[in-house]
Amino acid sequence: MNTNKINKFNSLVFSLVFLRLAFLFSSTKHETTYLKKDSDHYLELADSIKFYFFNDSLRDYWLSTYRPMGYPIILNLLDTITSVPNFIYINFLGDIGTAVFVYKIVEGITDNTLTKYMSVILFFLNPNVLLSSSQIMTESLSLFFLTGSIYFVINKKILLAGLFIAIFSLFKPMGHVLLILIIIVCFFWLRYNKKELLLLSVIPILCLSLISINNQIQYESFFYSTSPYYHLQWLNGASEALCEELNFDQMEVIEPGYIFEGWKENLDPIIIQNSGLFIEKLKEDSRNRTWKNIECKGASSIHSLVWNSFGVRKAHWNETHLTKSVLNVLIYYSYFYVLLCMASLFFALFNYKEKKLRSIIYFVVTYLLASSVTLPYGNSRTRLLIEPLLVIVLSFYIENYYPALKRKIFR
Repeated sequence: MNTNKINKFNSLVFSLVFLRLAFLFSSTKHETTYLKKDSDHYLELADSIKFYFFNDSLRDYWLSTYRPMGYPIILNLLDTITSVPNFIYINFLGDIGTAVFVYKIVEGITDNTLTKYMSVILFFLNPNVLLSSSQIMTESLSLFFLTGSIYFVINKKILLAGLFIAIFSLFKPMGHVLLILIIIVCFFWLRYNKKELLLLSVIPILCLSLISINNQIQYESFFYSTSPYYHLQWLNGASEALCEELNFDQMEVIEPGYIFEGWKENLDPIIIQNSGLFIEKLKEDSRNRTWKNIECKGASSIHSLVWNSFGVRKAHWNETHLTKSVLNVLIYYSYFYVLLCMASLFFALFNYKEKKLRSIIYFVVTYLLASSVTLPYGNSRTRLLIEPLLVIVLSFYIENYYPALKRKIFR
């Protein structure tokens, strides 16, 4: 590719970065855009890290067992230098870092300059990522560490990959899931040997163990996060409701906290007041019905897979400060974008044989299946963590069809 074209691509990338920054600036003026229900949780925890995460006599303990400490620590540090609305600018830095990793991953697979630039352009045009960057949420930083871990894994920078998985586990209560999925990809498609897999696992397992030990001291129960038990309990309750009536609009299915609150009301107050007893009871309840209503769990998984794969965050977009006409364009664009991504993923499954790209494809598919099995209703926000990887697959899809498309247009 000649210098003139490269300069044009550079100009386009810088323009998209500037537009992203402008969107964040406008978002800081509107609480409905940057503050969500989860944001309030993180801000509350950020008020005092020591009080919430290292306090053996904490009474209101649920949030700190469910939300990892990584993001509240970041917010706590930001609070010393700026005001709450400006916290979202850390997302901008996370997005820039993720874009760099996306470029580097593609660069390691192909010499095609168009594909390398296309991957970065598509990332900044991703509506799911754009929306999350305007919110006080974990997503943008989680994206950075997950995408970074994939980059280091496929380039066999094993200790750095392990470090990024460990840090990811401090932001999302699914570090154990990421480690397992990456080990599967490394073993079957990247041909890691046992020694390499062990080396990859050391830092994440150490991190997860230290969190669990701290929880044992603080809550008298050994666990990494209550989130998996909470979601498994929701899945069990939702599948039970679906077996009684195959209706996905039931509160048991669509509202994550509905099952939990109902279960909690029937507990002895003594158990609720004792964190150790409460969490052990939650573990027990979530495990007791794991293998019941399997056929309804199957129906739930199919519904969830469709939503996780093809859904858009219409409700979240409608809560932003944008005008109705702009919102309509963004929502239709979101549908077009996700359909293009899923079409490219389906095409890639049967066509691309390059080892590094193949490992990314199978990670995406495995992640989608795993998240769909464990979440009853499905949520397009779940897909956000693999959006950079979908962008990579899409950029190769465009590379494959661009020459033929160009010939048709300009013949």
